[in-house]
Amino acid sequence: MPREIRRRRLFHWGQVMPTGLESSMMAKKPSYEELKKRVKALEKEAAKSKAAEEALMAREKRLSEIMDGSSIPTFVIDRDHVITHYNRAMENLTGISATDIIGTRNQWMTFYAKERPILADLVVDEASEEELARLYGIKYRKSEVIEGAYEAENFFPDLGESGRWVFFTAAPLRDAEGRVTGAIETLQDIGQRKQAEEAHLKAERLYRTLLDFAPYPIVVFTLDGRVSYLNPAFTEIFGWTFKELEGKRIPYVPQELQQETTENIRKLFEEKIILRHETKRLSKDGRTLDVVMRAVVFSEDEDEPAGELVILRDVTEQNRIARSNEAMLRISMALPEYPELEELLDYISSEVIRLLGTEGSVVVLVDEQKQEIFFPGVAYDDTITQRRVKGVRLPIEQMDQVVAGKGARLGEPVIVNDTSTVDRAYPIRDEKLGYETRSFLQVPLKSGDRIIGFLTAINKKEGIFQQSDVELLNTIAELLCCLLKTPGFLRS
Repeated sequence: MPREIRRRRLFHWGQVMPTGLESSMMAKKPSYEELKKRVKALEKEAAKSKAAEEALMAREKRLSEIMDGSSIPTFVIDRDHVITHYNRAMENLTGISATDIIGTRNQWMTFYAKERPILADLVVDEASEEELARLYGIKYRKSEVIEGAYEAENFFPDLGESGRWVFFTAAPLRDAEGRVTGAIETLQDIGQRKQAEEAHLKAERLYRTLLDFAPYPIVVFTLDGRVSYLNPAFTEIFGWTFKELEGKRIPYVPQELQQETTENIRKLFEEKIILRHETKRLSKDGRTLDVVMRAVVFSEDEDEPAGELVILRDVTEQNRIARSNEAMLRISMALPEYPELEELLDYISSEVIRLLGTEGSVVVLVDEQKQEIFFPGVAYDDTITQRRVKGVRLPIEQMDQVVAGKGARLGEPVIVNDTSTVDRAYPIRDEKLGYETRSFLQVPLKSGDRIIGFLTAINKKEGIFQQSDVELLNTIAELLCCLLKTPGFLRS
């Protein structure tokens, strides 16, 4: 017989007699009043549980009513990924009945032709960024408002009859201890917005095509002066590409025109348009260009300015031709006033200073009989230097110390925009002339194939010497050579 049974005593009718604690408990049989109290306590607990259950059901019903009354398509899943709520707006958007989908894990059917996790599933699973990126690429982002929530927009070809663009947000539902118990996802049909964006992009592409084919440089600036667009003509004229300047300011305003430019920008924002303004701008390679500008402040909304549109026209060549014609006319008309050669050459040198914006200009001629070089035409802002240079004569062997050797040998124009960067210096020239030469432009004076001298512009006041200056000085040099061939001047 088992030990447990042996420890018990038997009643005479064969029942087991309780021992120890069992006997003690049976001895303390509760009274009727005590049982009554216990029953009432259980009834109160049951009533509280029922009230709590009814309150919970009421809250769930209220939540369902709120969701159903909302115009925002919304559904909820629990921690087991089972759909618990699916409102009428969601039914209208997807065409799927709530009765057919609540209680299932078929939320994927709302968006995709094949089963896969949706954003709410990933929120419930507290998926990693890598998993989100794998499924949504760059189309998702973290919510800035709700921790653990994400939002995205995408086109779903299986949503509706012909697919729809949808913006959707999934946020976690948490219990009192912060554990994720489900997720709520809301959707917004953004098809009309996407259509408007596409129409805007289509118009922008059209306008950009037109601007790309415009023959003049065009720049679109943001309100703070940064480049948002520039056309190929701008690159062709100024050298910078859109890739180099996008989101940046263009470094093409000469230092001496900074204040003028600031004032013109202020005027532009006041008057909204500038029809014509002639000024100068720098190219990427350092050339100074004469430009005519037109500018307008444009708006995307009726009253809110969005940026500036600037059209530029390079008139450097046009101005050079005009200056050349003006110089030729002025010199031709001045001939009767200067019958003496040196007086005429001084006048021509002064015209070079005025036209090219330099501190000085000299005409260097070769005296073949005396084998010397001399300076019959001189003009300087500094009159003391002008008088000093007039009397200088140098042996022809020292020509390389006065003029650029390349020009002397080949008869070609020479530009030196910074004499400190060239290998050779001109000590005799600076010593004899008593003047520091920082930059110069030199063109030859020819009689047939023979070089008879040079016309030189010295120390550009603003910017650097460039090709337009070469062409203008060459034009003056050609006129000067024609004058030097006339009998009267030849005798001189």
